[in-house]
Amino acid sequence: MKKICSFFARVSPFILFCSLASAQSAVPARTSPARVAPEVMKISDIHRGMRGIAYTVFEGVKPEPMDVEILGVLPNLNGPKSDLILGRLHGEKVEYTGVVAGMSGSPVYIDGKLVGAISYRIGMFSKEPICGITPIEEMLEIDALDRSQPEPVNSGRAATPKMMAKTSIGSDFPASDDLRSFASLMQPIEAPFVFSGFTENTIRQFASQFAQAGLTPVMGVGSATNEHQPEPIEPGSAVSAVLVSGDLDIAATCTVTYIDPQRLLACGHPLTQYGMVDMPMTKANVIATLASPYYAYKIVNTTDEVGTFVQDRHSGILGRFGESSQMIPVTVTIHGGDKPKQMKFSVLNNAKLTPLIMMTTVYQALQTQNQYGDQVTYRMNGDIAVNGFPAVHMHNMFSSNDTAPSSVLAALNLGDHFGRIFENPYSTPGIKVSIWILM
Repeated sequence: MKKICSFFARVSPFILFCSLASAQSAVPARTSPARVAPEVMKISDIHRGMRGIAYTVFEGVKPEPMDVEILGVLPNLNGPKSDLILGRLHGEKVEYTGVVAGMSGSPVYIDGKLVGAISYRIGMFSKEPICGITPIEEMLEIDALDRSQPEPVNSGRAATPKMMAKTSIGSDFPASDDLRSFASLMQPIEAPFVFSGFTENTIRQFASQFAQAGLTPVMGVGSATNEHQPEPIEPGSAVSAVLVSGDLDIAATCTVTYIDPQRLLACGHPLTQYGMVDMPMTKANVIATLASPYYAYKIVNTTDEVGTFVQDRHSGILGRFGESSQMIPVTVTIHGGDKPKQMKFSVLNNAKLTPLIMMTTVYQALQTQNQYGDQVTYRMNGDIAVNGFPAVHMHNMFSSNDTAPSSVLAALNLGDHFGRIFENPYSTPGIKVSIWILM
């Protein structure tokens, strides 16, 4: 006799049903003092031997200084007409930790002028904290794009060209063919999407799909908290982009490069390079910085929501203060034991990622129950309403077979429905979904 488990979800106070709705999450008005945009230094003024200072958070919320030695400029290293500044970091902490994941976006100043963002590193086993710096001039171009004519929301991810030209860094580094080999080792500092509340099995199940979407899922320590973080965001602060928040969390953290009263720039490289995006922007508290020759990273908790990331481009991400993201609130109630179990979380509303995230979160919700097993059967009924059109009714049963367990089949079916909804290439649709999975 097969065990049968049912799962229900909905948005408002519920009685055995699931509703996912596209809704605005409230963002409190910005109350921090007015921020003054810094003077910037052009890349044409950068040369070998210059000294500067950079800021990043190693622990807590306060940025700490690091000394920067400019080694030279690498023309076209990051693509045609896209140069990279090469620097060596100095300081007790950074020489111990090296260039760590989460440090990308750390601002670099020379003579009080903003030069750019620490954003690249050399391989994984470098003995020195040598980094690539994205020029601030290229990052500021993102704001001009944000004011331009909107592009289709479902536009795909662009490839990042890697081209090499003659360098101006001098004789300390190899030249010619050897230099091209060196350039291939220069890679963006990871800002991995940390999955909290997810099991290794779930991440492994959908890892290939996330890789195709341009994301690196990592099981991590740290999650969203209800703690209030009164300290204002400043250059060098940690900031997070959120895909899922609640009982399940997915977020990527990097560092603020530039800030003014309306917006901030961070990372110095793309997270997804989807172009126009709509991701909640939160403050972040660095619990600790873990030093490792293989994979050094910051352990981070996200805190207050302060706005929305609206652009994810080749040279960084742009967030606007006071704006709110259109998230899909989800409540999942699973029946099958002595009493129902409930999970609540909000999911990013994005054509590329929402179908995959919905599959992953629902699969995780089902898998972590004591009643879970390969032979559990699920019966699913539901309605999907899109922008006032007649509801699409779902009715199906999922039982394990030779290809996949029932939980995977249920997740894939739900993802397929969301994928069809987002086939519209011109705008992100308003969605309201009611799902019943019954015994």
